[in-house]
Amino acid sequence: MAIYEFINQVLTQLKESEELKDITFLSEFPSSKKPVPIKKITAALGGEEISVSPGAMGDIYDSGNGRDAEIALRLTVYAPYKSGGEECLKAFCRICEAASFMENLYIKSFKCGDVSANRDADAFVLKGTISFSGEIVREAD
Repeated sequence: MAIYEFINQVLTQLKESEELKDITFLSEFPSSKKPVPIKKITAALGGEEISVSPGAMGDIYDSGNGRDAEIALRLTVYAPYKSGGEECLKAFCRICEAASFMENLYIKSFKCGDVSANRDADAFVLKGTISFSGEIVREAD
């Protein structure tokens, strides 16, 4: 799977998750417009860090197109001021729990920072990271 396809797959799976239906999921790229002020919990997903290395057995068992990849996605959670900053952390934890049981997502770790007030978004904001490990392959022509 190509990297961009992987990011879209994660976003699609989160959007389709029944237990997360109350959260609006957006893509950081292409940029999705967030309503201001934030009226309901919103989460934006974007690329953070990608590292790729040759697969351990790639050159022996296949054409050498496979690569081991570590992909970290930035997950920014926004909660309305009226709901309180704690809702950012609750939403982040719910997203992590749901993602942990999704098919084809090999999650390595979750990390989150502090909740802060953001005047530009008119909301509380929590920035976190979800790290995945897996294999990517060259797209067919």
